Parts: sequence; structure tokens; C-alpha cells
Amino acid sequence: MAWTWSSLKTLPLAHLCLAITFFLSGLCINLIQLILYVTINPFSDRLFKKINYYLHYSICSQLVFLAEWWSESDSRCYVDPKDAQFFGKEHVLLVMNHTYEVDWLMGWLMADRCGTLGSAKVYVKDMLRYVPIIGWSWVFSSIIFLRRKWDEDKEHIDRQLAVLADYPDPVWLLIFCEGTRFTAAKHEASMEVARRKGLPELRHLLLPRTKGFTYSVSRLRDKFAAVYNVTVAFDTQNYAQPTLYNMMLGKKIVGDLYVERIPMSEVPEDEQEAAEFLHQLYRNKVSSRTLSRHRNKVTGKFLHQLYRNKDKMLTSYLETGSYSRLSAAPELPRLPVARRWFSLVNTLGWAALVLSPIVRALLALLVSGSTLQATSGALIIAALFFGMYKMIGLTKISRASSYGHSDGKKSQ
Repeated sequence: MAWTWSSLKTLPLAHLCLAITFFLSGLCINLIQLILYVTINPFSDRLFKKINYYLHYSICSQLVFLAEWWSESDSRCYVDPKDAQFFGKEHVLLVMNHTYEVDWLMGWLMADRCGTLGSAKVYVKDMLRYVPIIGWSWVFSSIIFLRRKWDEDKEHIDRQLAVLADYPDPVWLLIFCEGTRFTAAKHEASMEVARRKGLPELRHLLLPRTKGFTYSVSRLRDKFAAVYNVTVAFDTQNYAQPTLYNMMLGKKIVGDLYVERIPMSEVPEDEQEAAEFLHQLYRNKVSSRTLSRHRNKVTGKFLHQLYRNKDKMLTSYLETGSYSRLSAAPELPRLPVARRWFSLVNTLGWAALVLSPIVRALLALLVSGSTLQATSGALIIAALFFGMYKMIGLTKISRASSYGHSDGKKSQ
């Protein structure tokens, strides 16, 4: 039976059912979001945000379903129990390395288990606002879209951070400080900048771009309680490569997240020192807690230190399977938090609602005897497959943006 179920997950027909459910439910939710934005938001933005929390969750949790229930993938979180007690109870800024195609989804799994998926926010490139379903939902959900033109982005960040600071639900705001996903070409360009600036080189990460981080911290310091320093890597020795397509095929992927909670009061205030601190943590010369105790209350070096710490931890993980064995990071226990049923119930509910009428309609077109109707049915199916694989393609490293390729020729 297990073999039969595993084989079913690889069939194009099964993928078509997933695509129909996601696209049709997503479009319905987008329409509801638009109607509520026009009718409720002008009078009570707080009420709109509370309702939209569940609407946005209904879309995002279908990707959580794909990971946790369809492919039985897992996100293993290692954290100090004293830090874990704050999960889902406070506004936080998450700093995570952007190295893999589905590192963000591992974060979503943890957010869902901590009850913050519906209010999870992220800094993303502006073009993603035009992606149907998820991008359109982000437009209504106070996501921070960046055009990578600082004068324009600065004003937009100001407005959005003010909104997030007063959000009615605990916010997890994710920032990928590298600004783009890791590739070999971008890494070489980034390390050329490091050599020119006299910064320690990183083996597994790009240099962090500090401006967005330090500016955000300066605006969030009085409203957000902490920075969560999240380092993510994947167990590819025992499980499948971390891609969305492998999840679609039902292959199990396991990500390991190492989380440190750094109170916002311990993040230096000066931009230069905050940036340096982030680099240092990515290199892992010393632990973040040691650095915090000896900070100069200046912010610029923080980010550089953070990334140096991460890099050392990734070296340790990739060579030994442990973040701590070859680094200064302490061994932390795994957080005993299980997957929730909500993503399964949500996805099956939408599937029951939309699959039956849509499948019947498509079959009616295909067997109608009319060439025009049969062609129309085939084109609709082809469009669904195209849309599904196009969205998967957005996560592929090979399709990553060119942002960062020229870093060797210009200052970061």
C-alpha cells in the first residue's frame, strides 16, 4: 500500500489535482481579499487584518500541506528552551541564510507550528507582487516589496514597518540579508568584494547587505522584541534534495534550523557596528551571546558578525551533520513541536469543494465530441500544468535573479 501511495504522488494526474485545488481556491481567496479590502479596510484596517490573517493562511498552508503531508517532509528546529517559550508570542525580525530553493518553506513549517504563518511577513523583490495567488495575497498582507532602488525602497519600508509594528497578531518578519539566493557565480563576485574590503571570506554564504537590516532595526527597535538568528541547512545524506519539485513527487526533505533569540536591546544601535556584528555571526568566530555582552552599542558590525557565525556553523553541519561540532555554537535540543492538522484539513476542504465540479467540467469538454470544446479542455489542462511548473520554476536556483552577479565590480 505504501508503494502504491508513493507511486500515485508521481503521477501527472495527481499533480493536476493539486494545481486545480491551489489555483481555484487561491483565486477565490484573492477575490474575497479584494472585496474586503475595498469594503472593510477603509473603515477598520485592524478588522481587515484579522480576517485576512485566515485568508492568507488558507493559501500558504497549502504549500505547508505539500511539504508536511504530501511529501512528509520535516523542519527540525534546534533552540534553547528559554528562547522557545517566546515563539508565537512576540513581534520578531528573522535573519535567515538564503542558500536553498525551499529554505523559506522550512521557515513556513515552523511558523505554522508556532501559530504565526498567517502573519508571517517577508522582504521580497517587487516583481513577485504580480505572481497570481501568492503574490496577489501578499499585496493585501503588508508584505514589503523591494525595487532595489534605495530612495524608493526606504519610503516604502518606512510605511510598511509602521503598519507591521501595530499588527494585531504576532509578526515574524523574514529578511534574507544576502539580497538574493546563493549561486557559485554570485559567491565568487561577493568574495571579490570581501577581498577588496578586507572582510573575512565566507565559504557557504554571500556577504550580507547591511543597509536594509540596519535601517529596519532602527525603525523596529521599540516595537519588535527580538531578532531570531536562523541558520538552515538540509540533511541530503538521508533524504531528497531540497527542491519544490521533489516535494511534488512526494520525496521527503528534511531541513535543520538552528535558532538563536537575540533581544532587540542587544542589537547595536550604530549602523556600522550592527553591520559588522552580522558579518561576525555568519563567520562564527564567537557566539552571538558573547558578542552581545561585549557590544559597543553601535549597530553596523552586527550583521557582518552574524553571517560569519552562520558560515562557520554551516561548515560544521556539512562536514559533521552538527551545527556545533566544529563551531562555537552551543549544542541545542530539538524543539518538540509536531505538525498541525490545519493545513491538511484546509487543503482537503478546498479539494472537496473545487475538484469535483472542475473535473466533471473538464471531462465533459474532452468527451463532448466537439473539436472546439475538446481543444478548449486540453488547453485549460495545459494552462494549469504550465502555471504550476512556472511557479515551481520561480523557486529554482537556476532561475534566481541576476542581482549580485556584478558585486565584484561595484561596492555592496
